[in-house]
Amino acid sequence: MTDRRGAALPLVLLLVALLGTLAGLTLLGSRIRSLAGERSLDHVRAAAHAHGGIQQALGTWAALAADTLPVGAGMALAPSVRPGLQSTDSILRLGQTLYLVRSASERVRADGSLLARAGIGYLLQLVRPALPESAAVTSAGPVTLQGRALASGYDSLPAASWAAGC
Repeated sequence: MTDRRGAALPLVLLLVALLGTLAGLTLLGSRIRSLAGERSLDHVRAAAHAHGGIQQALGTWAALAADTLPVGAGMALAPSVRPGLQSTDSILRLGQTLYLVRSASERVRADGSLLARAGIGYLLQLVRPALPESAAVTSAGPVTLQGRALASGYDSLPAASWAAGC
């Protein structure tokens, strides 16, 4: 017979070491997935801030300023700053009615180090409405009709007051 005394202790210690290593690797994997999720959330926040910058630029766009911008020139817009987020927005005139509106957003830590960056651009073509030139009333300001006055958009001659062919 062989002597088996003392063999259990090294096996138990080996098993405890293996289980400890497995638990440590599980915790490490969880931490890595948690950090990846935080980075993904930072990228989504930066992209959402860039989209918001574009929408804000379109909502506050001064059409007159865009029309006076020479072709090929750009104009920086007011930067949008939120806690932990900052963006740089601009409008570039590419053609007579073609514009590029860009927004670049960054997610930063409190110390200023960069966490994520996202950018988006919209290519816009402004189409001016074509208004018909024949109108019942053409005015540069407000029009007030008093008494029995009537404005109609139909082509017709008043039956009583104007001669045919006027």
